[in-house]
Amino acid sequence: MESHCIDTIAEPRVAFVVLSYNQQDYIRDAIHAALCQDYGLLTIVFSDDCSTDNSLEIIRDEVSKYDGPHQVIIKARDPNMGVNAHVNAVMSEVGEEFIIIAAGDDISLPERTRKLVEAWKSGVQGVYSNATIIDSNGQHYNSIAHENYAGLTNWKDMVRLGSHGSWGCAYAWDRKVFDVFGGVPLNVIGEDAAIPFRCALLGKINYLKQPLVLYRDHGQNLSFWSRIKTCDKKQMMTLSIEHLWQLQIHYENWIDDVQVACEHEFITKEELDWAVVLLEDHIRLKKEQMKMMGVGIPGLLMHFVIIALKACVSRQPSYWVRHSLSIVLQYRFPNLRRALLKLRARGQHA
Repeated sequence: MESHCIDTIAEPRVAFVVLSYNQQDYIRDAIHAALCQDYGLLTIVFSDDCSTDNSLEIIRDEVSKYDGPHQVIIKARDPNMGVNAHVNAVMSEVGEEFIIIAAGDDISLPERTRKLVEAWKSGVQGVYSNATIIDSNGQHYNSIAHENYAGLTNWKDMVRLGSHGSWGCAYAWDRKVFDVFGGVPLNVIGEDAAIPFRCALLGKINYLKQPLVLYRDHGQNLSFWSRIKTCDKKQMMTLSIEHLWQLQIHYENWIDDVQVACEHEFITKEELDWAVVLLEDHIRLKKEQMKMMGVGIPGLLMHFVIIALKACVSRQPSYWVRHSLSIVLQYRFPNLRRALLKLRARGQHA
């Protein structure tokens, strides 16, 4: 197999980690993409989380044919760990300074490692790029972010908005993030619920507008935004409760993270107090929004009025109202939301 490698004797050590679980239909593409990264000092780790299909066998077969310059390691987990524990296991084993994660059903462009390392060397703690969405057959049909998206790179903006504004499929981080905060919490879905915010607390994040990953949307993805597209009305209600509950845990974990950052003097006591107040405000809002799910229209209107009244004494009153309206449209009236988004898109291109 050809490997497009450049001479980078002075370059830092980097780990490119492919996490797989039951992805036999797509794993070959992910393997080839990893082995063809055009960065020199690269350790490639294929870590399989106890797949019950042929994913691990395919990894072993493809790696046995590889004769390129990269160091290649195969890890076979047993028993199955789950995404976050899997990431933690990998981080406890690799010794490289910079870690790039790839999913076993996605495809990284050959220059992905090189571009991310270039950005990381500017002194940031985390780097992520745009990604192109592809279907199960590899057909391109959209980008995750529009061309004017600037990305969230500041932890205070993340706290204000209650979002890290990024996506795990295209993320990479400095080892220092795990040295300071430890492993990813196991009570949330996906490592990106913690790592981007932790990166921002330690310094800066860099967002690259160039898509460096082909993110495969095949209908079995873990992300909420992907799952919502295939839900019926009953499933939508269940998903809404799960999502809002996960966000509450998410913010509770962030409170723990800002406390750790303060203990290590990455943020001040005043900044800690400010962040805790806003994050607790986000938790209260999610609890109120959960009450709007699974009730009839009269109950929905009543709870929305209650939220509007409580917004008056919150730290971000307009955010409470706007975000609650968005949640209602997303989970209670998805067809109306899609129609409104199409109208807005047409207006932007008019």
